[in-house]
Amino acid sequence: MIELGYTTSYIGKYPTYKTSGAACFDIPVPFDFTIESHSGMTISLNIGFSIPKGYCLQVYPRSSTFNRGFICPVSIIDSDYTKYIHMQLYNYTDKQLKVEAGEHIVQAKLVAVHPTKLIRYEQLDQTGRGGLGSTGL
Repeated sequence: MIELGYTTSYIGKYPTYKTSGAACFDIPVPFDFTIESHSGMTISLNIGFSIPKGYCLQVYPRSSTFNRGFICPVSIIDSDYTKYIHMQLYNYTDKQLKVEAGEHIVQAKLVAVHPTKLIRYEQLDQTGRGGLGSTGL
């Protein structure tokens, strides 16, 4: 098992795996906030991680986040970033949405990063595939 250290100024709920089979741990929101209709904002989660070299932290919206009226992009946190992490939220509804401290909007997992050598080719081999949606829906 790999250890992932963290520091937080939030006193309340802490990151936790909700079940023994959970792939990600939930990160609580540290304070109450409101997002107006059709607006977005960046929120500090008031938590920083000591990510081991050779890994990154991937932060995802929880499956319920979209159903609540939020769009939340995925974030990648590099091992050499040690400040507090943030989440971005966009309220796509026609009403104001409130979030209370301790709620879980995002989840995260530690992922191994494989060193990759980038090689520029003049042309790629053609596979016969098209663009977006070329394999059907």
